[in-house]
Amino acid sequence: MSAAFCAPQNAKKAMTGLIEELSKLIDKGLSDGELKEHKKAFQAKFDNDLTNDEIVAMLLDRSLVTGRTLAFQGEINKKVQSLSATQVVSALKKWVKPEALIKVRAGDLN
Repeated sequence: MSAAFCAPQNAKKAMTGLIEELSKLIDKGLSDGELKEHKKAFQAKFDNDLTNDEIVAMLLDRSLVTGRTLAFQGEINKKVQSLSATQVVSALKKWVKPEALIKVRAGDLN
């Protein structure tokens, strides 16, 4: 999922820009430095989420429903940290088709 917040008059431009950036990522890939920064941000978001009681409760609830523990999420985080830029781009090329995405605009678009 991707999202962007913008003024209503910029909704079409924001949607176009988001699709262009995704297409560029799929076509040109990303550098090891860019991936390193994304991995750092991914881990920081998870760590930060653990300081929010509401998010922790949601994670625990989801864990009960799926029969997993938070150790599972820890393993996911480790796997994300081990990915190479080539692996990420390969997965994007296989699974993400920008032209087939469901695109939704919401808000006061009049």
